[in-house]
Amino acid sequence: MPTSPRINPYNPRTQESVMCMLWTKQLSIGNTIVDSEHKHLISLTNYVERAMKTAMETRDGTHLQHALDQLEDELHHHFRTEEKIAKVVNLPFEQHLKAQEHMLSDIRFLKAELMTKDCIWTEAALRHFSEFLEDLITEHITLKDMQMKTALQGYDYDFWPDLGVVAPSDAVPPMHNPVAVAQMSMHAMA
Repeated sequence: MPTSPRINPYNPRTQESVMCMLWTKQLSIGNTIVDSEHKHLISLTNYVERAMKTAMETRDGTHLQHALDQLEDELHHHFRTEEKIAKVVNLPFEQHLKAQEHMLSDIRFLKAELMTKDCIWTEAALRHFSEFLEDLITEHITLKDMQMKTALQGYDYDFWPDLGVVAPSDAVPPMHNPVAVAQMSMHAMA
């Protein structure tokens, strides 16, 4: 009898073997750029999970390697954004930086584990890796980044750390372009 996946109150999931993370307002930390990056990280996590499922079925890890590399790259970018914001709003960042390094180490470990198995793993292992990845992302948002929420309450939602002012409404970083994200999702499903 198949087991139901654990349900994280911050992360409603489907009942499929490959979970699907969903963005909710509960995950907002009150800054448009960080919230956009979190949405993108969730999208990439879903992309990685679909790539894991595809790799397991086809025994081809090409898309999985690309998806994991993309997630790691976006995490690096996101962590730089958070560091800029923390400096501008005078938040102590040393603990957060250590947590980020630990998270990147966990992602690298996950990549190594998945890629050394030559895409041969069970549905249970797929669920385990999927839950591990999702928990890593939701823990980062709900436990680490929520600490910024209080400090950001004194700033506009559109506060942009590079400028020190609100961002112009048309200044959306390219990696947060909804069309690009949709194209990436469509490519992953193909």
